[in-house]
Amino acid sequence: LNTQNYFTEKGFDNILWLYAPASPISYGREKVLERLPTEATVDLIGMDQYTKQGQYVQWMKANCDMIASIAEEYDLIPTIAETGLDDGYQTINSSMWYYSEFTKAITHGNCTKMAYALTWINSNPSSYWLPIQGQVGIAGVDRMHANPSVAFVDAEKWVDISRDAGYHA
Repeated sequence: LNTQNYFTEKGFDNILWLYAPASPISYGREKVLERLPTEATVDLIGMDQYTKQGQYVQWMKANCDMIASIAEEYDLIPTIAETGLDDGYQTINSSMWYYSEFTKAITHGNCTKMAYALTWINSNPSSYWLPIQGQVGIAGVDRMHANPSVAFVDAEKWVDISRDAGYHA
């Protein structure tokens, strides 16, 4: 709260504050709520979701269910604050994982209520969480990018969505 007080005292009133526990289903709703700051000090609730490839969709959906429920109850914006595979994308050999698994998770059920999903950093060419051109998996990212249910921040459809919501003239 010291950081929040500092910014408030300096006159900043345009900062969104996020509470994002790691894999909340592994702790349970009660523990997540026990550490939830008051609604007056937090605007968004999210999760950090990292699992093995075979568990990803199941865990993501379960965590989205919990986060969406808490967000609705406490009038917070739900997010997937940080997500990916446990040891990075380079640990799997699937060119389509982002389309076949990640997109499957975020475009169904309560995951569709999340305001955004953010992947972890690509620290170097042999350790990455979001494939880029020339890496295994870029075909799945490209296919996900074309999915009408997914909007990348730089995509024209995001501009259209934000304009329709009143954020752009």
